[in-house]
Amino acid sequence: MQPRFGVDDRALVDFAQTLARTPSTSGDERVAVERTVAELEALGFDEVEIDKAGNAIGILGDGVGPRLRVDGHIDSIPLHSADRWTVDPFGGEIVDGRLYGLGICDQKASIAAAAHGLAAAAAAGRLGGTVALVASVCEEAIEGAALAGFTERFSPDFAITSEPNDTRLCIGQRGRAKVELVVEGRACHAGHAAQGVNAAEALALRLAELVVPAAELDAAVDDLVGALLATDVAAARETKALLARAGGATLADQAAAERAAQARLMRARLAASG
Repeated sequence: MQPRFGVDDRALVDFAQTLARTPSTSGDERVAVERTVAELEALGFDEVEIDKAGNAIGILGDGVGPRLRVDGHIDSIPLHSADRWTVDPFGGEIVDGRLYGLGICDQKASIAAAAHGLAAAAAAGRLGGTVALVASVCEEAIEGAALAGFTERFSPDFAITSEPNDTRLCIGQRGRAKVELVVEGRACHAGHAAQGVNAAEALALRLAELVVPAAELDAAVDDLVGALLATDVAAARETKALLARAGGATLADQAAAERAAQARLMRARLAASG
């Protein structure tokens, strides 16, 4: 077994606290990005830049060997429920060995750990290729789109994302594709409802048709990541909440029956309206 390389834990925590104390909601990450660039330069990264998308990027290595991209997003959601915080969300406080702050778990602390860990590995001669660390922007708003330009330019052989995962190492991800659906209704007087088309009801019908059992989809099960899922995100969230309040399958059965009845009614209305 090769000996471990040393990481300056105090400096790592100091940097994580700096990021915790720096508000960086999506679209307003510049100060946090600039502080990250300064840290990467101080740590001796070979190349440091802010790319056109606004990401902070540090590269270690001379381009020889395999290429690894490590990413953590530096933006956070806006602060909400401020009255429920027991510490200053931008104070960078450590309480009972835990660092608190908005976005520190998702993913500012990961950026700090990766920056110091990679720098220490490079100093110990433990890098077997070229590594790029990206502190990416706007992930909470547009997910990984801000990474696209650099990823294409760097062309990594491997990638690691530091999303919080209860310290479990995962080696695959299903990914996600979104479908945007627009439904047009037909206005009418409430006294002549049969002559109109309720766009909300029509949308519900179309969603019911789109949200098919995974078993009906081609290549529905992957050996690595499991079953392919098709669902309406908002509907799934509401259903989960209802089931939690009702305590199980009874409500689910009732809801399924109600949806079937609504679908039959909607089909009849659509057919009658031409």
